[in-house]
Amino acid sequence: MLLQKKLLATAQNQIETQKANIASRLAEMGTPLEDQLTPEERYQLSHLNPEISKLKQERVDCVAKRMEVS
Repeated sequence: MLLQKKLLATAQNQIETQKANIASRLAEMGTPLEDQLTPEERYQLSHLNPEISKLKQERVDCVAKRMEVS
């Protein structure tokens, strides 16, 4: 009987730990990704975003030109 009580207590503790982990993950998912970046990563992102936008526009232009040629 004592062993069963210990096993039950252990199982209950594991369940509570998993509930806390789930709550933590759900809270993390609700925050914007940028909030999780280091200052250096934010700096890099601020410099990469304009380049990404430029490349996306170049891609759109290339697709449009290819459509004209075809």
